[in-house]
Parts: sequence; structure tokens; C-alpha cells
Amino acid sequence: MTALKALNSPRQCRRLIVPRIARLSFALQQFKPTSDYMMEVLMNNEGWIKTCAVEDIDVEDVVRFDHGDRTYALYRNAKGDCFATDGHCTHEKVHLADGLVMGNLIECPKHNGRLDFTTGEAKRAPICDAIKTYPVKIDAGMLFIKVD
Repeated sequence: MTALKALNSPRQCRRLIVPRIARLSFALQQFKPTSDYMMEVLMNNEGWIKTCAVEDIDVEDVVRFDHGDRTYALYRNAKGDCFATDGHCTHEKVHLADGLVMGNLIECPKHNGRLDFTTGEAKRAPICDAIKTYPVKIDAGMLFIKVD
């Protein structure tokens, strides 16, 4: 309150406040969050990335999750267990989140090839190559994946 009482004139106001605004403006210009910084905020020291709430994935469904320049597919099987794989089919690089989940299999929406999302194993042609899987954990209802 004493600082406000000292501001009896516009000149006093400018003398006290303008330098503080200038310092604050300079400090804000120095802090430029990058996408790497934002990813660091979401990732803890062990490499786990917070993706979504488990309840955001319906039972026997898949959702897309983008992180940095990578796309992942997050699954929930009939038992309610969660899994994660790369987000693109190994055959034609189509987003698997547009596919159909049946048991522990994801059917690619383009050519109907199938992958086991629990192991990454290719199960039906034209898919021949396995897909990368990622460890998952659930903490306080949130799904985390661990990437390399």
C-alpha cells in the first residue's frame, strides 16, 4: 500500500512501473517454450509419456496419440487391458486408429491385414512385418507409454 501512496503523479508512476514492465517483458522474451520443452514437461525421468485417461479408450477400441513427430495407437481389449504400438500399419503406413479391434487384433482399414497389438506379430496378409509395441502403465486412471 505504501508504494501506491507514493504514486501521486503520472511521472512517479512511470518512474516506478515502466522499468518493472520492461524487465518482465525482457524475461518473457527469453523464455520461448519449444515443442521439445513441452514434451519434457509431459515425460518423466524414466521416459514415460502421459497419453490420455484410460476411460477415453472404449473397450475393444483403438485411439490415435501423436507425440512429437511420432504417431502411436493405444488399445483397450475386451478385458480392459491397455496396449500401445506404432500408429501406422507396417504394410501401407495407414493410421491404425481407423482400424477395427477384434480381441487382441487390429485390422488395418486399407487392406484388412491384421496385427496382434499385444505382441506386434503380423497375423494376416498383406501385412508381413511385425509392428513395434511399447510398454504401458496406468497411474491414477491415466495411461502412460514408454518410448525409446
